[in-house]
Amino acid sequence: MRIEIENLKSIQKRAKVKWNSGTALISIGDTDAPNPMLEHKPEWILRLVFDDVYLEDEDEEIDPKFFALFNDNIAERIVNFVCQHKNNIETLICQCEHGQSRSAAVAAAVSQYINDESAEFFSDERYCPNKTVFYKILHKFFEITRKDSMTT
Repeated sequence: MRIEIENLKSIQKRAKVKWNSGTALISIGDTDAPNPMLEHKPEWILRLVFDDVYLEDEDEEIDPKFFALFNDNIAERIVNFVCQHKNNIETLICQCEHGQSRSAAVAAAVSQYINDESAEFFSDERYCPNKTVFYKILHKFFEITRKDSMTT
């Protein structure tokens, strides 16, 4: 599975033409952001809303009343989406506002699970994957895989 990272502007530009077959999109928005305007839509879309903040950030006081924080439920939705479509997805696009932190973390976690490789997302200077998002998704992948192997 090829995994790509896009920002909001590039995904809207890319959606002016039809998507290749086997394309899936995980689109991440801030709580106050509208859904991306896509002329054409890929086969599978998962739209999520969470802000690029997390409670572990000691430098700031984060009030969850004002932010949608990344949580286990969102991680599970990502994992279920990928697992449901992984045999059909040729290209998975992870998109957030700037295409740097949240989308890079999702891309890195999916790549680690599917392709057994995530270093490219952490070593590429264009990205700064949100480590909380990365680890929660990766943990959820292995948690679900462990459950599946126990039932078979």
